[in-house]
Amino acid sequence: MKFPTRTLRSALDAADHERAIGIPDREPISDDREVIPLDLRTHGGKNWQIEPRLGYTSCRVRDMDSGAVEFCGTMKQCLRWMSRQAVRRLGSRNLQ
Repeated sequence: MKFPTRTLRSALDAADHERAIGIPDREPISDDREVIPLDLRTHGGKNWQIEPRLGYTSCRVRDMDSGAVEFCGTMKQCLRWMSRQAVRRLGSRNLQ
């Protein structure tokens, strides 16, 4: 995301002014949600991991074998996406 220079500069000036008068910076956002490993290889899926996105209500589905992010959405969307992928994989597995 690209911010206008003037807005960014004024925000930096305001932050410097607040630090100068003794107002501390905010603590970084902490996320108490945990990473959920889901090994669905025995059910026609992959070895996936659902990890929360900091600052968002959404999650990422990461393939643990390749490390690539395959889907991003809410928890409900991630679980539905993974179930649809597993169903699609079962058909091709039965044809072999």
